Amino acid sequence: MFVKIKNIEILPDFKIKAIFSSDIVKIYDFNNLVQNHKAFNELQQIHLFNQAKVDCGGYGICWTDDIDIDAGEIWHNGTTILETDADI
Repeated sequence: MFVKIKNIEILPDFKIKAIFSSDIVKIYDFNNLVQNHKAFNELQQIHLFNQAKVDCGGYGICWTDDIDIDAGEIWHNGTTILETDADI
């Protein structure tokens, strides 16, 4: 099953709120990745982290051509904070 992100909101402390196409909302904490994984170290620069955007098609979040994260990672390891009714 593929999940798609339709929108994101940058939060303080290297967190992102992701709203999925199913209207499920998850918070993903990037602190561990930013601090401990070389591929994400550049994101310690808060101005770069704040430039996050939804990838084309909604299959992830990207910052640069080299730094991105899959929507499935956020879906499986993010914290669900809200389920909304799509009809509201």
